[in-house]
Amino acid sequence: GNDNASNNKRMNNKVKPSPVYTGSDIQLIQLFKRIGQKRDATTKSRALSELIDYAYPIISNSDQLNEKQQAKQQGKLSPNHQKCQLKKVEQINAISHFIFLFSNKLIHDNNPSVRSMAIQV
Repeated sequence: GNDNASNNKRMNNKVKPSPVYTGSDIQLIQLFKRIGQKRDATTKSRALSELIDYAYPIISNSDQLNEKQQAKQQGKLSPNHQKCQLKKVEQINAISHFIFLFSNKLIHDNNPSVRSMAIQV
């Protein structure tokens, strides 16, 4: 009986595509409007790039170590320190809506730069 309960829990934790962004982050609401509702490719591509930087910034381990060393020396974080300010739940809400947009709209976009940026997310 106990294995079933843990299996059900795991299945409920899977991210499901969502046709609407269910989070409350204002920046993400604006970005998803530009990604999902705008027609022109430049706006979509730029919004996708901003989505990556905002919701899923990439920091390598070596960058983190360097920043920690710099922070110790300077007593503060460096100005180009890019750490995600979003809560995990907002990231999950964002990715579930993004998966929906990606599979239903973005992957079929006529513009190669939009498809390329979508794949990078």
